[in-house]
Amino acid sequence: MDDPSVDVNPTVPSGTSNTPPTANVSLADLDTFVNYLKRVCAPILDSSLENTNDIERLFTDRSSIDCIKKFISDVQCQTILISKTITVKEDPTLTETDPTTNSSGDTLTINSSSSSSSTSSSSLIPDGLYTLSTEVHYINPKMLSLVIVKRGQLIESDKKFHTQLRIINLVDSSPYETLHAYISHVIGPYFKSYVRESGKSERDGDKMAPTMEKKITELEMGLLHLQQNIEIPEVNLAIHPIVSQVAQKCLNESRRPKVDDFSEYLDNTEFLNSLQSHVNRWVREIQRVTKLHEDSMKGSTRQEISFWLNLERALTRIQEKRESVEVQLTFDILKTVKRFHATVGFDNDTGLKSAMDTVKDHSVLMKDFPINDLLSANELDKIRTALTTIFQHLKKLRSTRYPVSRAGRLMEAVSQDLMQQMLKVLNTYRLMHIGYTDFERIVKACDDVFATWDDEYERLSTQVRDVRRTARTSDVRMAWRVSLSHKKLQQRLDHMKRFRKQHEQLRSVIDRVLLQPVPTPLQPQTSINDEQDKDNIQTSTNGPSNETRTTVTAANVLNDVNAIDEVNMAYESVKEIDALDVSKEGQDAWEMAMKR
Repeated sequence: MDDPSVDVNPTVPSGTSNTPPTANVSLADLDTFVNYLKRVCAPILDSSLENTNDIERLFTDRSSIDCIKKFISDVQCQTILISKTITVKEDPTLTETDPTTNSSGDTLTINSSSSSSSTSSSSLIPDGLYTLSTEVHYINPKMLSLVIVKRGQLIESDKKFHTQLRIINLVDSSPYETLHAYISHVIGPYFKSYVRESGKSERDGDKMAPTMEKKITELEMGLLHLQQNIEIPEVNLAIHPIVSQVAQKCLNESRRPKVDDFSEYLDNTEFLNSLQSHVNRWVREIQRVTKLHEDSMKGSTRQEISFWLNLERALTRIQEKRESVEVQLTFDILKTVKRFHATVGFDNDTGLKSAMDTVKDHSVLMKDFPINDLLSANELDKIRTALTTIFQHLKKLRSTRYPVSRAGRLMEAVSQDLMQQMLKVLNTYRLMHIGYTDFERIVKACDDVFATWDDEYERLSTQVRDVRRTARTSDVRMAWRVSLSHKKLQQRLDHMKRFRKQHEQLRSVIDRVLLQPVPTPLQPQTSINDEQDKDNIQTSTNGPSNETRTTVTAANVLNDVNAIDEVNMAYESVKEIDALDVSKEGQDAWEMAMKR
């Protein structure tokens, strides 16, 4: 391989003395850097397990070498993307696609098992598809990728490579899911931890760090929203080819098509039967969408909101297609030949009008639903405020026909979101490790959140029952019975509060009673003269000696110390578990710790 070359002493305009930042820099050796890339790719792209010739071919191709040289020496080139896409042999559900190229960047695609033989069956199926690019881009949902980012402007020879690079892997997943995982579990916690440890969030007038923290949370919520977005099936009302041809001809003639334009086809039974078959397929296609609202609610609050808003847009598009010239022309032709059964019941069969009315009614509740206020809240006070805003919005239930049973499922979803958001906030405090005063303050804030829910929820329940008096009261009450997830967290916090209060009281008793200073008459005194010794001997006949009393006092102190140790050991056993885990396993762990 040729060593990378770069002009490290670019021409400087006369009259200036500025030294370029890349001057006198010894660049990394190309062979050494390529070998390093191979070692990095081995565990992530599985390039060392089988078909090692494929990765060798990738790193020996001239175009690939040019990309790596550019990465080493070009200050504008900051990334390299090395990908291995999963092919048909590894996943039979995939279809063979053309190699991915990127016109805006330097990209190379290497077919891993190219063969000159055209008669071989299995050998012609590629075992892997490697790409190397200087720009990060999406390839396909099934991929193993490695992104290498430079920390500086150049890759230098006198520094360790791992100190000059940042490495990220993108593994076999949807972009939304991958990005959300990085933001939620890596970038967000890392940034918040740095801000907290550095004290930037506590500095007066320094609003940049808290603002940035909020932006990261909003980004996390946006990616989660995209990930949970419910796609509505796309409806395609296929038009008969003859109808399309005639409609296009009339459009070119700047006139509206009429049934008379099909006079030569009106007696053609085959044509008419085909039209009727098209209409029947339209009914089935539209029903795929119009019957979706009959399904029970599943998923999170975001998914419910997304479902109704997307369904409204989908039905609007179907209505536009229903009113198109070609569709209307098809109906007019069938009416003219008196095939009414294919046209009269079309709207009733599809349920389009009824579905549109239902969706428009429910969208009143779903539009501008303030769930983002809850999901982006990073403090308990903000969570309480968000709850109040959500329940204020839910008053719109009174003016809609949103089913009571579905409203109950919606409340369960909001309760689940509330619990998850509270856990996200509480996990930053380590409640069993902080001081008791701070613990009381945080639990008090949690109690305020739960009290807000209870008050608002009771008012909402009363309003729903009052508005739905047309239905049987028992049915409304049955439908409104819900299982609220956050109640488990509320119960666990009550247990933690009771446990810590009892522990604190016990420690206080030990400190105040068991460890009181030893009274002066019981403290040992050193003899000063013989007279005092005689007095001590004389008093020994009437009561315990100082030596005996000293021994008793020392034993009491030792017992007191042991009591404190036992209390502390009991508390340590509880600190070892995740006290906020309200799952079945978490409940078992908590109960076991309480028994110990």
